Amino acid sequence: MGEEYNKKGTDSKSTPEKMVVEREHKSQQTAAESIHLSKGWFIRFYIFRVCGFILSYIPYSRQALSFSLRILNKLNRATHSEYAYRINQKKAIGNISNPVDFDSGYGYENADEERRVGLMYKAEIISGNHMNRESPALYDHAISVLNDLVGKYGVRQVVNFGVSYAYIDSVLAKKYSDVNFVGIDRSKAIKQLNEEEFRFKNLSFIAGDVMDWINAQKDLSDTLFYSMRTCVLLPQDFIEKLYKKLADRNCYLIVGFEPFGLSCSTNSFYEQAECKKESVLFRDTMYLHNYLGILNSNGYEMKRLEYIKTAHVDKDYRIQSFIAQTR
Repeated sequence: MGEEYNKKGTDSKSTPEKMVVEREHKSQQTAAESIHLSKGWFIRFYIFRVCGFILSYIPYSRQALSFSLRILNKLNRATHSEYAYRINQKKAIGNISNPVDFDSGYGYENADEERRVGLMYKAEIISGNHMNRESPALYDHAISVLNDLVGKYGVRQVVNFGVSYAYIDSVLAKKYSDVNFVGIDRSKAIKQLNEEEFRFKNLSFIAGDVMDWINAQKDLSDTLFYSMRTCVLLPQDFIEKLYKKLADRNCYLIVGFEPFGLSCSTNSFYEQAECKKESVLFRDTMYLHNYLGILNSNGYEMKRLEYIKTAHVDKDYRIQSFIAQTR
């Protein structure tokens, strides 16, 4: 990353100098250019999807498939995906007053479930045995990107929206003692978990609505705001409102590390565009958003867009990684 930006020291206490970068479309990958899948993979994908569609209408098919062999487990996943698709295909756009509420139908169902997931991430990190096989590559990539941005461009505050288990934030807070790190999550259980686990003077946690936190800030011109496996769980109208509020507070950098892959709605890769574009269902309860267009409409320029391959069981799965800077 260092080759794409002009270096800037970390001792600045004023608004950080903007990165001087001539935008080049070749530095922004498209999904189709980045992700190469064989014809055999697509044939298998469509076969399983058709089978999943049929089985999703058969009562108790998911329960029966849970006792199957490996091939039937794939059918079970396809059945579940088709069932979730019918439920969630119209939820990508949104129109709910507050999708971060537990009863909104977005994200985890309750605070206990969020705590369970946070503890699962903790156990995976400690043991090195990752049930979420994408996690090691995701953590390494996110730490590398954030370390580069914080270390070189005068960032004085880093905000993690949807923090869950604050492993990445703790790594960076330990290294950058003069930078303020904030983890925001709607769950009080997550706040309690992180406060028990991580005790750095420059790392704090907030349980509540991220919009309320932004409203309470006067100026975010020295702030890096990022999400990881979070925006993918929320609808388009929420993402648009979120980035608009950040722009109103002059937030310096917006960074994302979000799951990405073949859309169950379109059976194709969802490409980014500078114009307005409706979000689509990715899979189950996850959605693909046009971050480039939303950021562009709020005065941000996409500096980097790439798709990171991981060890996830699905060959099409990637981490959509992007960096956007206020103009």
